Formats: sequence, C-alpha cells, structure tokens
Amino acid sequence: MTIRRAHWRRTRAPLGLAIVACALLPVLASCDSGSPQAAAQPQPTVTAASAPARFGDRRELDRLIISMSTPRSFVPSETAYPRKPRALAFEMTIENHRNTPYRPSQLLVSATGDARPLEQVIDTAQGYTGVVSAGEAIPPGQSVRVTLAFAVPEGKVTVRISVQPDVPAGGVPAVFADIV
Repeated sequence: MTIRRAHWRRTRAPLGLAIVACALLPVLASCDSGSPQAAAQPQPTVTAASAPARFGDRRELDRLIISMSTPRSFVPSETAYPRKPRALAFEMTIENHRNTPYRPSQLLVSATGDARPLEQVIDTAQGYTGVVSAGEAIPPGQSVRVTLAFAVPEGKVTVRISVQPDVPAGGVPAVFADIV
C-alpha cells in the first residue's frame, strides 16, 4: 500500500497542483501587486460613443474637449429669433488640444426635445449668439465659450444636444442629455 501512495504522489499530485494553479490564475492576475507595471495599466476612458454625457460633463473628440453647461430656462426677448415663449440656454466650451488651430465654423450642433428637433434661438440682447459668433480660430492650447439657446415647450422635457466638431471628417458626435 505504501508503494501505491508513493506512486500516486509522484504521478497525480503534480497534476492536482497544476489544476489548482490554473484555477487560481485569474484571481491572482486581478490582484494589484503595487508594481509599476500594475500602476501603468490604462484606465478606461469615456468616449463620445459611450452613453450620453449629462449636462456639466466633458467629452473628448479628436483632441477637442467639449463641455456643455447645465441648462438655464429663460424667456426670449422681443428681438430674439425665432420668437418663442420659452428657451433653454447653455454655455458650451471648446478646448483645443490639437497642434493646429480649430475653426468653430466646422462645428455642427443640433438638439432634440423628447425626440423632436429643437430650434436654435438667437437672442443677442441676452447674449445668446450661437456658434456663428465663434468665428475666429481657436489656437492650440486655447479655449472658447459659446452661448447657445434652444426653444423648448413648457414643462419637463428630455433634451439631447449633439456636437459634431468636424462635419466633413465625420466621426462620432459628443452627446449631452438629461431631463430638464
């Protein structure tokens, strides 16, 4: 009987240890050893293709960082176009992290409210001039703020704003959405 046990230890024990090691490998691989290699692991980044950002968040698109403020409800002035009873105002910031100047004239901004297109309101009397006012190129490392406004119905509405930084080049737009 001792011969059989010795034979088992030599032939089957290494196999058992290999099975245990294979079972523990995923657990051990997920541990943070504190080594520089573990610290250098890249963290997942939020991309424009992921779920829509909330107002106040930032999105990176082709080395441009776009942020959209939380909306502010207002009544457009007498000189606003188009004349609407209610609008939501946003401040969009465009940060240029490219090596070349960026022209905001390449930018396309569209909005929907409860899945219906919203009209952009230009109200220069209250400072809502839209993307057209940002005509000058943004130098590398600089940013510009653009004031936008969209006509919305009374009450709560799900607003979704899509920002496409370079229409001719295509790509995935940054989307900001929330119930306001």
